[in-house]
Amino acid sequence: MATEVRLPPIAADTHEGTLVRWTTEVGASIVRGDTIAEFETAKTVVELEAPATGTLLATVAPEGSEIAVGELVAWIGKPGETPPEAGSGDVSRIQSPVTPEIPVPEAPVRPRIRATPVVMRLAIKRGVDITTITGTGPNRRVTKDDVEQAAAERNGQR
Repeated sequence: MATEVRLPPIAADTHEGTLVRWTTEVGASIVRGDTIAEFETAKTVVELEAPATGTLLATVAPEGSEIAVGELVAWIGKPGETPPEAGSGDVSRIQSPVTPEIPVPEAPVRPRIRATPVVMRLAIKRGVDITTITGTGPNRRVTKDDVEQAAAERNGQR
């Protein structure tokens, strides 16, 4: 049975977010806890984690759309499973996987960067490639101190 993916509560005073990008393609295998999308609020960018293990069956919301907390955004299930129909959300916007008629080259894999927007801007300002930094924060998140240390090492100060 397919699992609904809904936008969880982000903060006490936040009632919606903008879907910045899908980080997982429809049809891809995912594990519970994997990041499948990024949402932006007035204060931060939040990663949406998969609530179940399986295959991303369909997305309901296109990138750039405003999503209310609790609104359906995707379906996770078994490979080949069809997401439930009416009554479970606005299925008129569901984007199902499309099988191309010609082979499509794979897109380059972007490294996953676990850092806040502030830390990313600091890395740019310091001229540090943040993808080369091993984070020391929770869940290996890159911190300001990590960026400062990498900048100091790059400049030969350590």
